[in-house]
Amino acid sequence: MKKLILLALAIFLLLVWSENRKQTLLPTYQIVQEPIELTAGEVGYSLTVDVSFGDNDIEKWIGTMNKPYPLLFLDLAWIERSPEIIHLIQEKKIPVGLLGEKAEDYEEVDTLLPKQLKEFTSLFGEAPLYFRTRDGAFSETLLQQCWKAKVNAIGASKRWNTTFTKLKEGDILQVPLHQKNRIPWEELKIIQQTYTFQTVEETILGMNVTTKSYP
Repeated sequence: MKKLILLALAIFLLLVWSENRKQTLLPTYQIVQEPIELTAGEVGYSLTVDVSFGDNDIEKWIGTMNKPYPLLFLDLAWIERSPEIIHLIQEKKIPVGLLGEKAEDYEEVDTLLPKQLKEFTSLFGEAPLYFRTRDGAFSETLLQQCWKAKVNAIGASKRWNTTFTKLKEGDILQVPLHQKNRIPWEELKIIQQTYTFQTVEETILGMNVTTKSYP
């Protein structure tokens, strides 16, 4: 009887330790230790999708999406007009980042990034871990702003377009879902079926990393 009690206690303590570790490991983090743009890794492939336009089609895609999920970069205006889809994203715990404006806009208005990060935080209840500009460019000043705000500047080594061919090891693929620049759903489906994607952290670091999810 005493052995059973000790065994039960050991299992309980192990479960508590495991849960605490999940909650404390990298609650906020920067993938690298200097202000640089992350565009590729060493192992595997990662899918990132920039979203600024769409409703029913995106809701259907997200509803049928299976793990490992792509990293979604979301436009603030799209977030505000898509509460039901945002609820679905949060429910499925799909990783998201902030999709900003063109890089030059942050040079003209140095308070733009802090303002957008604050707005994102108010909408999601958490500050974003990832940030990407609309054109995928980052100035040195903007990288310093990202570093100070503890948000990872994520670029891409491959961008989808009509001449897209194939990925190589370590590639981070950027796919657009905008009004005028938009990948056909059938082609996105083929890409997702062709490659075994993994998280951005796994591709860059070559390891499994515990990350925040929303909410």
